[in-house]
Amino acid sequence: MRILIFILLAACDMTPSYVDTKDIEQAVASRSWATVCKGLEMKEERIRRYATEQLWKTGAPAEELSCICDHIGTENGGWDPAIAEGLIGLKDDKIVGCFADLVKNKDLPKRTEAVVALAQTSAPIARAALADIATADGDVETRARATAAIGGDPKYKDALMSLIAHEDKTIRAAAAKGLGGHKDRPIIDALIDLATNDKEGDVRAAALVAVKSSSASKAQDMVCKAMLEDESPAVRSAAIRSFKGTKRESAVECLRTKAFKEETDAGVRDDLLAVLKSSPRDSAAAVLCDAIPF
Repeated sequence: MRILIFILLAACDMTPSYVDTKDIEQAVASRSWATVCKGLEMKEERIRRYATEQLWKTGAPAEELSCICDHIGTENGGWDPAIAEGLIGLKDDKIVGCFADLVKNKDLPKRTEAVVALAQTSAPIARAALADIATADGDVETRARATAAIGGDPKYKDALMSLIAHEDKTIRAAAAKGLGGHKDRPIIDALIDLATNDKEGDVRAAALVAVKSSSASKAQDMVCKAMLEDESPAVRSAAIRSFKGTKRESAVECLRTKAFKEETDAGVRDDLLAVLKSSPRDSAAAVLCDAIPF
């Protein structure tokens, strides 16, 4: 009976007042986009999310996709997480741009969560909006999330470089991590300085890992020195973990030295054991055996 009613409504070009996921499936098959858009008005989050996904994943015409923009903002000035979740992976600048415009509002409720949701889309306009949020004045947690989201994108390396000197350690750490892998000499030099001189262990740790991922010539010596001498357990652990799965004999030798040096932090000791076990080198296994008495 339900299917018959749906068919009759479709034949009369009428939109039902309530739709479920099965109705949306049938509407997609018959290209009844108004019915799919109706799913965005339902109280159930699963229906709103599914309707959003179906609209762009099944090739709805551009003019029909506009209903997503009409509904992603809520009447109370907020945003709809279910619809935002339905946008994960979407590359369309026009539709994602509607969400990005909402997220740019500093007074948006649950803005940090909105930044995380926006970062899960694939549209270029999302990255641009996140870069603006990262470098603008505002809530530190939100900016840190935005900073992390633009990490690794060469387009925004200048924005990240401007943030490694930020007064907040969370933003500095996120920016340092995001610069990992870059080969530019000024970036590597800045990361080396941060890894060596920043007053916060979490920042030094992030910068150290970034330097190593950039394959800088000084990276291994820096990692060894940090795991042996840095006062912060976060840095020592980060240095050790950066050697996970290593095949380099010089790295194993550094881990050996660390294994025979007193370590007061249990977490660092656990990381050392895990990294030694992860190496395929026989010499790493030998370190584990030799260090048991110690």
